[in-house]
Amino acid sequence: MTTRKTLRTTLGWALLRVRRGEHRAAPLVVAGFVTVLLTATLGALLWNVQSTVTADEVGGGSLAVLELRTDVADARPLTGSALDLLAGLPDVAAVEPAIDGASIYGADGGWVLPVVAFQASQAPPGVTAPPGPGEFLAPSATQGVDFAALVGEELDVGFTTRTGADEGESASRRLRLSGTYDPSWQVYGPAVALTDVDTAVELVAAREGLSPRAYLDERGVRSALVVARDREAVPALTADLRARGFAASPLADRLGLLPGVFSLLPAATAIVAVVGLLLLVVSTFTGVAASAKVQLRDLALLRVHGWQVSEIRALITTESMLVTGLGAVAGALVAIALVPFLSVVAAEQVGAEPALGDLVWRPVLIAAGAMLISLLASAGAATLASRRSLSVDPYIAVRAEGG
Repeated sequence: MTTRKTLRTTLGWALLRVRRGEHRAAPLVVAGFVTVLLTATLGALLWNVQSTVTADEVGGGSLAVLELRTDVADARPLTGSALDLLAGLPDVAAVEPAIDGASIYGADGGWVLPVVAFQASQAPPGVTAPPGPGEFLAPSATQGVDFAALVGEELDVGFTTRTGADEGESASRRLRLSGTYDPSWQVYGPAVALTDVDTAVELVAAREGLSPRAYLDERGVRSALVVARDREAVPALTADLRARGFAASPLADRLGLLPGVFSLLPAATAIVAVVGLLLLVVSTFTGVAASAKVQLRDLALLRVHGWQVSEIRALITTESMLVTGLGAVAGALVAIALVPFLSVVAAEQVGAEPALGDLVWRPVLIAAGAMLISLLASAGAATLASRRSLSVDPYIAVRAEGG
């Protein structure tokens, strides 16, 4: 019997046994499906989220950005003089203060947008040009207003100025709408007007009844982003700023601190993979052992008719791999379809913009690996389970079954 004929015969007998023993195959199919589905989904989801956030940080230059905050104990205030000091440091390329607390509204009162100073290090996706002096960016559509249709126009906007201890009045000015952004992007909050720093300071200072410089000197800002000249300067710059009393931390630190459930994904993936493979091995071992025991006479007859023990073991292993592979393929297909959607949702939760092309090939690769491991585990378990059944003398087994 040639090797090619033996392989063909083994595969044919394995398919026949699978068709005749669907009830025996079901547990192995389910085990293969669950193992690959959970392992591939969690593994690819973790990979996609981490890669998306990393690419977003690297591509956006955020690895060279530090955040300074004032809500930390003993932190140095970020006043106007402090901001001037930061801007003059040799390793600093730009200082982007976080300024908010005022609002602008339409002349007809049809819309109200909180004002936030634009920060180039945290620009909305698709926005390539920051707002200039006297300009602002708005959501493309919000509060029933189509701002996208107003891009390029100068709008009369109202704002509030403080006139006394508990008194204020409305004032107006013209601001040019220089562009819009996707309303689903809400890093600064829902539906905000992004202005240049000077305009934001003027509006916030007016609300407090102060001049822009007096506001910065007396009130300061709650936080600021400091952009280093290059990534290599970040460690030294961080140490320098901390020595000066600022509460400084690199934004790159958040790459290892994914929020919420994402921080648990590595451990969860490992646990699911181990539990899934154990389930697969146990199900395969018990299923093959029970099947071999029930078909002890059939297997013995194969040996009587010239089949070698190694060929029967290959038959049992092939059958196990066929049914496990069926479940594994189904699990892989579901994971490949599910992971890109989950990855987009997860990336949005961490404020990153995923590359859709990358979201597809990673689950394919992870699913292929999970399928291969599942098949190898199934083959190993089947080989071990078949040894005991094939150790019985075939003639004794036939006579014991009444042959």
